[in-house]
Amino acid sequence: MEARHELIRMLVPGCRAIIAYAGRTLPVTVHSACDAGFRVQIHTVDAPEGAFVVGERVAVLAQNERGLGFFDTHIRGSLAGSNALLDLEWPLRYEWRPRREHTRVQERIPVTLFEPGRQGQSGASCSGHTLDVSIGGLQLFLAGDAGENLKPGQQVNLLLELPDGWPPLEATAMVVRAMAATVDDTPGLALGLQFIAASEQAWDRISRYVQVLMRRASERARRPMAGPRRAAYHER
Repeated sequence: MEARHELIRMLVPGCRAIIAYAGRTLPVTVHSACDAGFRVQIHTVDAPEGAFVVGERVAVLAQNERGLGFFDTHIRGSLAGSNALLDLEWPLRYEWRPRREHTRVQERIPVTLFEPGRQGQSGASCSGHTLDVSIGGLQLFLAGDAGENLKPGQQVNLLLELPDGWPPLEATAMVVRAMAATVDDTPGLALGLQFIAASEQAWDRISRYVQVLMRRASERARRPMAGPRRAAYHER
């Protein structure tokens, strides 16, 4: 499908995205746009050494309130040789995944999160648990100051310990929101994470497990039950 009009609506200044270049994934923010393309700003600490090469291909994943956009494009240039600002062409086509309101089920599942690192490697890890989970993503609680440097638009790797008898499930997710939270009187951070990559088997496991949780929730709704666990959220 033709991409220009939809992408112009999506890639407004301040929009967060991820680009894949030279074997690395880099979180970026849209800086500006023009008829020929758009400019993104890369977090300086994440910028790879050496200049970006004009004409080389990059893959882009961007999101807004309507959904996710995926496309390949080419480098037009970098501003004054700086790695922090990158000019990209408008793509001819793109793939669109509308944001769906997946049913979320309250459940606590142990999760290990790997923060972004240098040179495409995973960085520090921290452990937490889900507050709720859906086929499209999950809400993760990290106690204390764990994950305090994570920002919307960043990509993280996850290990989910689903109680289905299989090894921990591996998935890649994007941070869509981060809020201070208190769960069971323990202060920490609540991360909204949207799945963006996983194996076919992993997608199947997530789907089947969420369906099991939905059936259990439906059965509990038919009989008296204790009040739900409480979680309080506030802006950081």
